[in-house]
Amino acid sequence: ALVDATQQAIERGVFGVPTFGVADELAWGQDRIGDVEAILDGRDPVDPSRVAEILARPAGATRPR
Repeated sequence: ALVDATQQAIERGVFGVPTFGVADELAWGQDRIGDVEAILDGRDPVDPSRVAEILARPAGATRPR
């Protein structure tokens, strides 16, 4: 029951509530419903051009190594 469901969630990598498991993907947070819909529609919820734009921004801080 609950113990088994909790163990299954841990094994899948669930780390918060709500987490939606769709196919092999996990979407965390109620603000990710759009991502769940995209996955269900067979679309990638991540816009590659947006990722490139974000990664091109200068770092706001760096950690010493």
